[in-house]
Amino acid sequence: MISKGSQEVRNGKLLCIGHLRHDLVYLHKVAERAEAGLGLEPHFLITAPDNLQEEPRAYLASQHLREAVFPVADFTPLEMRNPVTRYRALRQANLDLSRRILDTLRPTAILATVDACLDQLLAEATRRGIPTIYMQVAFWGDRAFYRALWADDKRAAARPLTLRQHVTTRLKTLIQRRYGLQNRPAWSREVSRIAVLGRHWEDILARGGIPRQRIAVTGSPHCDDIYEVRSGRGRWGELYEQLGLPHGIRYFLHCREHHARLKGLPSDTSREGQREIIDVLKGVSPGTPIVVKMHPRDTPADYEFIRSLDPSVIVADDVPMIELLAKSSLMITTISTTQLWSTALDRPTISAFFWKGVDYWERATAFSGVERVFTPEQLRASLIRYVRDPAYQQFWSQKRRSFVDEMLVVDGRSIERLVQLLHEPLHAQSAKR
Repeated sequence: MISKGSQEVRNGKLLCIGHLRHDLVYLHKVAERAEAGLGLEPHFLITAPDNLQEEPRAYLASQHLREAVFPVADFTPLEMRNPVTRYRALRQANLDLSRRILDTLRPTAILATVDACLDQLLAEATRRGIPTIYMQVAFWGDRAFYRALWADDKRAAARPLTLRQHVTTRLKTLIQRRYGLQNRPAWSREVSRIAVLGRHWEDILARGGIPRQRIAVTGSPHCDDIYEVRSGRGRWGELYEQLGLPHGIRYFLHCREHHARLKGLPSDTSREGQREIIDVLKGVSPGTPIVVKMHPRDTPADYEFIRSLDPSVIVADDVPMIELLAKSSLMITTISTTQLWSTALDRPTISAFFWKGVDYWERATAFSGVERVFTPEQLRASLIRYVRDPAYQQFWSQKRRSFVDEMLVVDGRSIERLVQLLHEPLHAQSAKR
């Protein structure tokens, strides 16, 4: 709990850094509690590219939240021919922007789900002694996973290149690393504390070289939502109104991934996998509604494709996510983080891994509480057993409970712990004064 001494840190600012709308929703949940308990006025910085800023900005406006608007860093250095000069100048431009943001806003603390300014902002804030909390809200892999992911990206980018271009690209990579602009694991940030979903993720970071004293197992606002829904509280009316279904009806749910991010996965492979999942669901239980939850980064073309598979499929976008999972009869995805939320809600959860050539994703998401199938025939057999075999249902329910204990903290106190992480260094600073 926050001590009465928290009055000493009032009238400060909390800078919340997020990417898309769903990031801002969960940052907002923590910021509300921090404002009430610590008196920290929240300001929100959106890092999404221009073409994806409409939704997060609309959310901030609808909630009457303060947006911190700054121009992007000067990218004219990219026009320089000398790569050493180019990347040195690019780093400096982003460092200058980081300093301008911090000098202008003067945040008392920072809560972030992503970094900004080419990963310069959080490090600069930490160097200044500003408490920075980096909050996990999605899947993170280990170092081996990210090395494989980057190698896949490089192979995809290298296909049209000449030998000379290959050499130039390799040189650029080395120079970028020299100036701190290289790829890095999603969790590798220079911050005060990293708040993770559960013990599993703490172990991943510790093995990756992050000192355990910098890692806090807090859970996330998602986890508190799961706790509320498991306790019987939820936005059920809103959910069913948006789905256009009778209240209380169960449905098959398919949650999409960010397919465009998978550089090594041919688009026809991912599309065929989608088609096969829908076909199997229709065949197993023709009368059961099918809901497809789109990914936040899906394009109009992605929506059009899903609707083309079957006009009766319900395409869901901005719906209450945890409630959507909770009322499904089962959920199918491939690698989406929604697997974690679904298992925590004790929903039968299947990873239909029909993809080829991305084995590192298969290894990194081989979760013990999630049944994995590799062919449409295996998916069909699994669905039939889930629908008809109570012993099979009980077997997987027990596996899900054991799995969730390692992966998540679901006790309704995640936001409280995150606010406490903000409070502790601020209280210490006040005590020194």
